[in-house]
Amino acid sequence: MSGELVVLLVVVAVLVLAAMLGAYLTAHRLDRLHIRTDLARASLIGVLERRHTVGAAVARDLAARDPACAERLTRALADARSHLPGEVVGVDPAPAPDRRRPARDDDLVGSSPDAELAENRLGVILAGLETAALPDDLEAELDDVTDRVAMARRFYNDAVRDTRSLREQALVRWLRLAGHAPMPDYVELVDAPAPAG
Repeated sequence: MSGELVVLLVVVAVLVLAAMLGAYLTAHRLDRLHIRTDLARASLIGVLERRHTVGAAVARDLAARDPACAERLTRALADARSHLPGEVVGVDPAPAPDRRRPARDDDLVGSSPDAELAENRLGVILAGLETAALPDDLEAELDDVTDRVAMARRFYNDAVRDTRSLREQALVRWLRLAGHAPMPDYVELVDAPAPAG
């Protein structure tokens, strides 16, 4: 074997190893991004469930003073709770069985627009309440959960943006580095309007 052939083989081997290392590092980053998205999804689901609990407490408090508003809030809350907890953020790649309701065929698709609409309706009603009439601890709890929903939505959508950005790269698609993981979807939740003044 000539020296030129050996050099060529070494260069090709180094290039192949560099490409394999790059693919491995990209797959590892993609895996971390999927984990980040899953954690952000779980956080968003948890904070939405907390908002349901706070909304129920607010409805109970309003029942005596403003029955019409309490009824609207109760209906919006019932509509938001009628969906599986994770429906608003799409398919969980490793779902745990939910025993509250039997599985349906449409549980396998992405986020449900009805679930997002129900959560948005609940958020708008909660944002439109006159919080000064609520007890101080309930007012603070409502403000806290409203802020946490907005932050959790932002964190989730940031994770989805980063994951989708990497998954849409040609190399990731060609080498199928994402495996069978579903493509995460954005969540469009309405933020509470800023207080006037």
